[in-house]
Amino acid sequence: MKRTLCVILLLAGAAVCAFAQSGVITEFSGTVELKPAKSASFVPAKTGDVVEADTIVSTGFRSTAVIKVGSSTIAVRPLNPPFPCGNTLRVRL
Repeated sequence: MKRTLCVILLLAGAAVCAFAQSGVITEFSGTVELKPAKSASFVPAKTGDVVEADTIVSTGFRSTAVIKVGSSTIAVRPLNPPFPCGNTLRVRL
């Protein structure tokens, strides 16, 4: 019984770690802003910024961002015209 409980807790801990990843902005162009989960305002993004879970990534018109999460790459592109305000992406890692 104790062994089974220990194995279940170990697997649950591994699952939490697997889903609690963060990403890194590897490149961007134009206006890209980040709003961390507990923040009230957006801040300009820089190459190398860490993107935690529930961070909002906002790209301006004709702007892009590339976020590396583990072995995956996420490309955030702007909305096409006629939407003048760009694109916003909420990251759920």
